[in-house]
Amino acid sequence: MSEKDVLIQEKEKLYIELKNILAKQSGPEVAEKLQVYQQNLKERTQQLKEMVKELKNYQSQVQAYKFEIERLDKQVGSVKELYFNSKQNQVIYEDMEGEQMGEMDD
Repeated sequence: MSEKDVLIQEKEKLYIELKNILAKQSGPEVAEKLQVYQQNLKERTQQLKEMVKELKNYQSQVQAYKFEIERLDKQVGSVKELYFNSKQNQVIYEDMEGEQMGEMDD
């Protein structure tokens, strides 16, 4: 169970306790307060749900970025390998040319 769900459950439990306490009291002010508390709870619960959605969206984006970084790292590694192989072949070729030129001079 996520932290957000636990928080929602705690708020609901608090709401029920307050409702029971207020039910024992009388008067129209109490009913108004209860209505206000109910509305506040509803709004907060909705805000919390929206925040959870946002969090999941951001987590998804982070995962996509991690995947993209991993892909780019592999691509950079491949390019580096090609570059160094090319340089190595160039050195070998230049060495072979140098040996052939040396043989021609003899």
